[in-house]
Amino acid sequence: MRASTDIDTLSDFSDRYGVALTTGHVPAIAGCYALPGLVVGERYRYLLRGTQDGPAICTVVRTG
Repeated sequence: MRASTDIDTLSDFSDRYGVALTTGHVPAIAGCYALPGLVVGERYRYLLRGTQDGPAICTVVRTG
């Protein structure tokens, strides 16, 4: 995998990721990663997979 080190690209990613995390928008968080993926939060963990319609939560585990 080749990741860009362009400052504009990195700033855009940081902005999208920060907004997704602070709002708890799981599909937007998943869109920042390759799928399948795992989002770990304070109380829940979400296993995500890709679908034709975009990211989808396939498992939710309560941890706290």
